[in-house]
Amino acid sequence: MSDIISFNIKTFKALSSQKRIKILKSLNDRQMTLSELSKHLNLPKSTLHENLSILIDAGLVKRVEWGDKFVYYKLSNKGCKLLNYKRYLKVTISFTFSVIFLIVGLENLSRSLRYLIRPPPGLEHEYSLVVPYLTFSIILISIACMFGFYSFRSWRKISQRTRN
Repeated sequence: MSDIISFNIKTFKALSSQKRIKILKSLNDRQMTLSELSKHLNLPKSTLHENLSILIDAGLVKRVEWGDKFVYYKLSNKGCKLLNYKRYLKVTISFTFSVIFLIVGLENLSRSLRYLIRPPPGLEHEYSLVVPYLTFSIILISIACMFGFYSFRSWRKISQRTRN
C-alpha cells in the first residue's frame, strides 16, 4: 500500500466545495447511506448524490452495495489518508524517534560492555565509570521501545480504518 496521495484535477475539483468536504468529514466517522447523510448534513438527496458522484470519480469515496437494498458510502484509502494525514505524520515521526533512540542506546551499550570486557590501561578497577553509561543505555532502549510500541499501535489503528 503506497503512502503517497496523488492529486489530480478531479481531486482538486472534489475538494473545492464545502459541501463535499463536509461529506468527507462525515464519512470519516463511519460509512453511511444516502438517507443517513441527508439527515446528518441536512441536505437534499439529489445534492448529495451529485456531490458523492464527484467524490467517487476523484477516488475519495467508495460505494459499497449490501445486497439488493442497501448502498453505503465510505471513504476510500485515498480519502482516509487525506483526512487523517496528521495521524500518518505522528506515526512516522514516532517510528523515526524509536529507531534513533534504539541505535544510540545500543551503541552506548556496546561501548559500555567493551569497556567492561577490555578496560583502558590504568582504569581496570574503575567500574563506577561504566554504571552511568549502562543506565543511560537502558533508558534510551526503553524510550525506543515505548516510541516503537506507540507507532506500531497507531499504525494498526490507521491500517484497520483504511481496510474497513
